[in-house]
Amino acid sequence: MQQIIQQTKSLSGYKPPLAFGIAKAHFSQKNPDEILSLDYMSVNWRENEDAAAVFLHYLHAQGAVDFTSEVVARFSPEFVDFCAKTFGDLTKDPSHKNAHIVGLLNGEDELSVSEQYDKLLKTQREERNAKVVFCAIFDDSAPKSVASAYLKLYAMSLQKVAPRSINLDGVFGLLKNLAWSANEPIELDYLRENEAKLKLNGRYPRIDFIDKFPRFLMHIIPADNTRILDASKVRFGAHIADGTTIMPGASYVNFNAGTLGVSMVEGRISSSAVVGNGSDVGGGASILGVLSGTDGNAI
Repeated sequence: MQQIIQQTKSLSGYKPPLAFGIAKAHFSQKNPDEILSLDYMSVNWRENEDAAAVFLHYLHAQGAVDFTSEVVARFSPEFVDFCAKTFGDLTKDPSHKNAHIVGLLNGEDELSVSEQYDKLLKTQREERNAKVVFCAIFDDSAPKSVASAYLKLYAMSLQKVAPRSINLDGVFGLLKNLAWSANEPIELDYLRENEAKLKLNGRYPRIDFIDKFPRFLMHIIPADNTRILDASKVRFGAHIADGTTIMPGASYVNFNAGTLGVSMVEGRISSSAVVGNGSDVGGGASILGVLSGTDGNAI
C-alpha cells in the first residue's frame, strides 16, 4: 500500500484533494447517466490523504484525473478489486472508513454458501456498485457537478466546514427541483409522463415534498444532545452544531446557514445567516439571509 501511495504522490502535477468521498448515487429515471442526488458514506475534508492516493492512483492510470479539477468516477469491478487489494486488511476495520467501504463493495460481509450462490451475489454486487461513485475536488472553486455540490453540502452539515467558509456558488442551479418519496428523488417530468400508468398499476409514489434540496435528517445523524423535532425544518446543507434544539412551528434553517454552538431555534435562520453559541432564536424571529432580502449581504 505504501508503495502505491508514494507512486501517486510522485506523479507529475500531484496535489492532495481538498475533499473526497464515496457515495451511493441516485440516477435519473429518464437519463441513466445523470445523477440526481447522492448518499455519501464517507466524507473527507483536508484529511486521509493516503487513502485518497489509493483511489487516485487507479483513476490516474485510467486517465480520469489530472489533479486540477474535480473528478467523479463510478466503481467498476476493476476499480473495486484494485482498491481492495491495495488496502488489504484495512478493509475489515470499520475505523478506517474509506477502506472499510471498499471491503463492503468487495463483498467481504457476505457469507459464501455455494459457487452458484456466490456468482449470483457477485452479479448483484456489481449492479449495486455501478451506482457507487468516488468524488474528489482539488480546490474550493464553484461546484461543477451534482456530486461535488453534495460533497460540499455534506461537509457543511457534518460540521467539517463553517457556514459561509466555502464556495457554493451555483449550487442552487446545479440541483434539479425533484419530488422526494421515502428518501428517493423522482423527476417531475417522469411523473407527468407516466402518471396514468403509475396510478393504474397502483405504483404512484407518495410524495413527501418537492425541492432542490433533501432534508438534513435524510443524510445526517446528529449528536446525541441535538434535537430536531420536525425533519422538514432543516434543509440539507445546514450547519447544526451539537447541542442545538430545532423546535417545531415557525422554525427553519436553510443551507449554508445555522448554529455555531448550543442554541434554541424557534424562528427562521435563512441562507448564510449564522447564530452563535448560547443563542435563543424566538418563535417570532426571522433572520434574513442572502436569498431573502439582504441584497446578498450575509448576516
